[in-house]
Amino acid sequence: MNSQALNRDDILLDQVKHDTIKSFLMDKIKNKKHKLYKHYLIYSIVFSVGFIFTGVTIFTSFISNGEVNGLLLIVMGIVFSFTLLIPLHEMIHATAYKICGAKNIYFGGNYKKFIFYAASDRSILDGKKYLFVALAPFILVNFICIVLFFIYPSIFPFLITVITLHAFFCSGDFAIINYMSSYDLEKFYTYDSKKNKETFFYLKN
Repeated sequence: MNSQALNRDDILLDQVKHDTIKSFLMDKIKNKKHKLYKHYLIYSIVFSVGFIFTGVTIFTSFISNGEVNGLLLIVMGIVFSFTLLIPLHEMIHATAYKICGAKNIYFGGNYKKFIFYAASDRSILDGKKYLFVALAPFILVNFICIVLFFIYPSIFPFLITVITLHAFFCSGDFAIINYMSSYDLEKFYTYDSKKNKETFFYLKN
């Protein structure tokens, strides 16, 4: 590990397999929703409504005058989101890990469950660093989309498609944030095991 050794007196909160972590975290949400997670839900709903409104408007335009540009941009947004955006999202996580000093970054996923992840083998991250890692893709992708909108407003249908779908891709990240919020971030820490494909959540005693 690239940090101090685990203290035997620290409390093991949970030990979760990588391919079940999303369902584990979503289950925790049923008991408590942190205000940041509630804000995320509102954000997702607002952009979903905006995306539907944009899609209906563009489709109506297509029916009435055969305008196809808007539809093509939405299709491009969907294709991009389910192909290049997924590895980009995980690469941002990986970069955030490295910024926090973590090493031995690795990637994995379960295509049937639509679960993809970046992790750092045996690198201990405290709560604040892990919060940064979890939020990094959401913040950066949204920032890029906003900047692109001001530079190329004509590609708005593409951008709102990407933002809306990416918000759903971030559900696992915000589920982690919701889980962490139940504990003192100063005492909370986590690390991953590549060999066992598990994530461990601890609380300093």
